[in-house]
Amino acid sequence: MCTPTALPDLYTSPPVFYQGSLAVGGNPTFYGNIGNAGTVGTGAFNNIFVVDLNNDGGWDLTYAQSGYVSSLGGGASTLIYSQVIPLPAGTHAIEICADFDTTWNPPYSNMVAESNEGNNCGAKLVVTIDAPNLPDAPTLTANCTAGTGSLSWNAVAGATDYQPMIYVPIDDSCPTGWTDGGTSVANQNRSCFITGYTGTSITASLITGHSYTAYVYSHNAAGNSATPSEPKSFMCTENSVDLVPWGPWLEGQSTGKTNEATTNDVLALGGSAAAFVQTIGAAFPNIFVLDGPSGYHHVFETDSPATLTTYDPQSTEYYNVLRAHVGQLAAGTYTEQFCVDKHQEGDPSGAIVETNEANNCSTPFTFTVVPGSNDCTDPNDCPAPAQGCNITASPLSAFSGDQVTLGWASACSSLTDACFYNFLPVVASGATVGGIGNVSPTETPHLPAVTVGALPATYTLSGYLIYYPFGPKVSGSDYSCSVTVASSQCPAGTTLVDGQCVPSQCQFVNSVCLADGSIYSTFAPPETCPPTTSPSCQYGCVQNGNSAGCFTPVLPTVKLSVAPQLVRSGTRVTVSWTSTGGTEDVACTVTGTNGDQWSGGGSDSGEQSAPITAQTTYSLHCTGSIDGLSTPIQTATVNLVPIFQEK
Repeated sequence: MCTPTALPDLYTSPPVFYQGSLAVGGNPTFYGNIGNAGTVGTGAFNNIFVVDLNNDGGWDLTYAQSGYVSSLGGGASTLIYSQVIPLPAGTHAIEICADFDTTWNPPYSNMVAESNEGNNCGAKLVVTIDAPNLPDAPTLTANCTAGTGSLSWNAVAGATDYQPMIYVPIDDSCPTGWTDGGTSVANQNRSCFITGYTGTSITASLITGHSYTAYVYSHNAAGNSATPSEPKSFMCTENSVDLVPWGPWLEGQSTGKTNEATTNDVLALGGSAAAFVQTIGAAFPNIFVLDGPSGYHHVFETDSPATLTTYDPQSTEYYNVLRAHVGQLAAGTYTEQFCVDKHQEGDPSGAIVETNEANNCSTPFTFTVVPGSNDCTDPNDCPAPAQGCNITASPLSAFSGDQVTLGWASACSSLTDACFYNFLPVVASGATVGGIGNVSPTETPHLPAVTVGALPATYTLSGYLIYYPFGPKVSGSDYSCSVTVASSQCPAGTTLVDGQCVPSQCQFVNSVCLADGSIYSTFAPPETCPPTTSPSCQYGCVQNGNSAGCFTPVLPTVKLSVAPQLVRSGTRVTVSWTSTGGTEDVACTVTGTNGDQWSGGGSDSGEQSAPITAQTTYSLHCTGSIDGLSTPIQTATVNLVPIFQEK
């Protein structure tokens, strides 16, 4: 008669307990018991602690600080422990597993032959970590005059102290008394800060003519910080700085007149900020105030802030040409005013301290918009065009953390050029992930790829339709369309590993790209964890070490520029365009309203224009080589020096 060989039987037993802080930011140490219910001892084996974030049944983190056991006799038990990283707020489970090791490659289990392999895991502790009660972010103001920088902010409820921070140019030293936080080569700056500050204002010795960006953090009694204040960029100026506006003027009109446009024209407001003192790097905001028919009133921020980097030898002033694109306007008479160093109407002062704050707004400039060709005199006389909107997502089902590519298409009326879209940002779960400005019906902008979080997630594209060529929207033409990305759920008893659903005990080993663009993945142990093959990737597969993934085409960022932007009649300008970043090449075409045209992916050195004899606008159109999508159209305008700018 054959007698069965006696074997050990490893198991885990409660309680699982911890020492240390379970608060957000704490590093607790967890303890648990490993026992041997068999009658014979074991050889060496390892054990792990498994952290299941959000207590949803997955293995998210594993630890084995003291998990090694050289031997364990029959009927004996031993205590193991391991410190874990700070856990986020939420409810999590910490479980012990005997005879398991994830630090090896590939991971292994069942190093010890046992009479019962099914009880190696099970003892667990469920903990809840509350989110810290963080103070609000302060509201910061910052400026600098004659070498003295001043920061001030409001007192925040629940804040015990504050941490003001100033980013100075990379070659500057931190102000006296401020801690040097190191440099950023990418941003060309140095961070300087003070910790444990209990006041709500502070000064710093800065350098006149240099630009700075400031933040302030609020801390609670536990030392936790809220998000910082909104950044404040400012420059240290001399007391003699006096900013004045040049202009304003109108851009984009097809009539050949400086003060008249048609309802077909896509318009921009132009003006220049100027000063007799060069303030290189001084960034300050500027606005256009536009009043028109039927109570029309709107404030437009300029497309970029001013830095006064261009010198005019005739006026001996430094200036920047600035503009705000306003699109099409309805027929009527408009009054335009340009204000420098202002965020909004009525600002008494701005980022730059000046000797005269009362001359920052121009005298009003009046222009008229008349009906264009094939135009109606009243939007109410024209039927609303057929409207349509379709947003797409690929794939339509994903796991949290996957990349999803968004796109859109539209339907226009049968009338030629009858649609003009103004899109609001794309929104996912309440967070803005991208946006598009005004686009024509023939464009197909490339919405950004987004990393999905909680699923399902709904992405909405909303906006309104303009009946070409009216600026005001057509009544009833507001619309929106949505697409929902569903949650890819792994079947019961399986876990998501590297994008694949595999048995819960399986661990990812590697994945490789196959010739048909699919991904072949292997897992351990191979006896119970068969390999998987994913569907073919739409744009091909990319190998990265021992892991493969689908390639996602990303359009580069394109930029168009002209220099100079303000010329006298007969002068030639340099037109340059670039494409940077992204994962696909683009074919680009640059056209000018004066007949100039060039093609190519980019021209860093620039192309020489024909002599400029009238206001000229250049447009850059680029199309991707892989997916055929287009980047948003970029424009740049060259203006003739108007008589009213002569000093």
